Amino acid sequence: MGLVLQQPDTEIVGPARAAAVLRRLGLRWAAEPGFVPTPAPPVVPLSTRHTRDWWVGSETVVSYHGEDDEFPVPGRWTCDCTPQGEARCPHVAAAILVHAWNRDDLRPLFEQPAWALDVQ
Repeated sequence: MGLVLQQPDTEIVGPARAAAVLRRLGLRWAAEPGFVPTPAPPVVPLSTRHTRDWWVGSETVVSYHGEDDEFPVPGRWTCDCTPQGEARCPHVAAAILVHAWNRDDLRPLFEQPAWALDVQ
């Protein structure tokens, strides 16, 4: 849950690969190509001390409510756009995608062909 998040490389992460990575992470609800805009919007922490809330783009805030050792999935996420209950929206999917890109344990998913992510 670091502070400075790099955006996924647009030459590597297009709509199909973004969908395949999200599907591989168990987010079938976000796995349609184009559900997450590409390039993914910036994901910026709201605080330098409490990194469980992020701006996604310039107007939306998402929050992670799971355990640190489960981050970024399967924990529960909420979003401004879905005021009640767990959010399953493009903002949350974008935040998870950007966080996955920035994690050493998940970055290898982006190096695999999209079809390979579906068969493993």
